[in-house]
Amino acid sequence: MGDSGLFYLPDGKRIELGFRLAKAYWGQGYAIEVGRAWLEWFDTHHPAEPLFADVHPDHLRSQRVLEKLGFDCSHKETILGMPMLIYRRR
Repeated sequence: MGDSGLFYLPDGKRIELGFRLAKAYWGQGYAIEVGRAWLEWFDTHHPAEPLFADVHPDHLRSQRVLEKLGFDCSHKETILGMPMLIYRRR
């Protein structure tokens, strides 16, 4: 089905929310559901820390999911050699 979790970005300084779902499960609300669960856990265990997410510029559905979860696009960055949009939670 896919995976999700909280990860340190390669610089080791920022925590990010990540999710990947098999295409058969897109558009069924799973990304929002798992995202909300991780946000609840994060708020309990890291209440004072900012949370980020990175997404490929072409992945418009993932960008919409992040926006629904309360993230705004912050800036562009290259991560592991790929251009990415960096989102930060409001």
